[in-house]
Order: sequence, then C-alpha cells, then structure tokens
Amino acid sequence: MPAASSWMASNLAPSSRRAVGLAMMIALGNIGGVMGSYMFFDSDAPKYNTGFGLSLAFAVGGIASAIAVELAFKFGNAQKAKINEDAVRAMYNDDELLLLGDRSPLFKCEL
Repeated sequence: MPAASSWMASNLAPSSRRAVGLAMMIALGNIGGVMGSYMFFDSDAPKYNTGFGLSLAFAVGGIASAIAVELAFKFGNAQKAKINEDAVRAMYNDDELLLLGDRSPLFKCEL
C-alpha cells in the first residue's frame, strides 16, 4: 500500500486531484477486506472454490490493469516527448502550467 500510494501521489496533480485520488484509492483498498470476508462460504468448506476462484480472478484483473496503465503511461509519455518545450512555454506561463497540473503538455507520468 505505501508503494501504491506514493506512485499515485506522483502521478496526480494539482494537490486537489491528488487528495481525492489518494482518498479513493485507500477507500477502495479497504473495501477489499470487507469483500474478502464474504467470498468464502461455509458451504464450500474445506476447498472454498468460490473464494479462491474470486481471489484468483481479482489478482489476474489487477495484473491486467497494471499492465494496461503502464502501457498507457508509456504511450502518453512518448506522445508528450514529441512536443517542443519552448513552444509550450511560449503558449503558457509557469502559473498556467501549474494550474494545468497533470494535464500540462510537460507533465510526464512516473512508471
């Protein structure tokens, strides 16, 4: 969780989006514990096929999501690398770039 929180914080800007994003991530992470307690049915004992099947499905879904996000960040960073920084700075001043946050043409996502 600390690694995911720091990764999330470095890829969201400005601070208002960062605060909301971190709060949502922590809330959804805590919901996982509640869901986990209702996935393992007593009637499935001792193998718990439903619980372990759902756990495997969530793990595979998480891995697929992580790969998709990394590919999207690499693609986005490659597109932003083609942008001329001098042209962007001619269009925007430093305060405007700061207000754009992660929508700024100069913002690069951390991988």
